[in-house]
Amino acid sequence: MSRRPHEMLSLIGRKIRKTREAKGWTQTHLSDRMGLADYRLISQFENGHRDIRLSTLHRIAKALAVSPQELFPVEVPTTGIDEEMLLLVREIYLFGPLARSQARHVLKALILGRDKK
Repeated sequence: MSRRPHEMLSLIGRKIRKTREAKGWTQTHLSDRMGLADYRLISQFENGHRDIRLSTLHRIAKALAVSPQELFPVEVPTTGIDEEMLLLVREIYLFGPLARSQARHVLKALILGRDKK
């Protein structure tokens, strides 16, 4: 599954909006729960017009009382993977093609290095 970063941001934004609206909250209410001074930042996230750092996604998830994984549109097998590793793998999908390729090479090198021991 290869998606461009802006497509991923739009999908994540829609998940944030859907979750917020399911709770009956306004963007202002969510921004207040996060301690943000301006609700327009929530609008930018929801519309895919602003990059979302992993730490910000954690803050949004905490404010919405959901796990960060629930805000990711990417399905990754979760059996035997701890939460931190799962989030890192999902974040790789937000990288551009070159960075994803580099991350893939690093992971393969780690696996090959482990297998040689």
